[in-house]
Amino acid sequence: MVVSGPEHGKIKFQRMPVLPNVTKKHKCHWVEVPGIKGIYTANAGFVGTDKVRIRSKLTEGGYAYANVTVLVSN
Repeated sequence: MVVSGPEHGKIKFQRMPVLPNVTKKHKCHWVEVPGIKGIYTANAGFVGTDKVRIRSKLTEGGYAYANVTVLVSN
């Protein structure tokens, strides 16, 4: 869930297989797992930095927050 932002574009979330956030030291670093991917699209002509704050519900209760900075270049 988006808590705030982005100011210069749109973000949508899509359920899809993703690679886990582990190093190549883990033997299953290349195995896709169920996940959610955020897809950012900048407004036409925008170049610069945009920010998004997202919230995710934790399985053990409560929420986790993340601040994401997106650098848009042409």
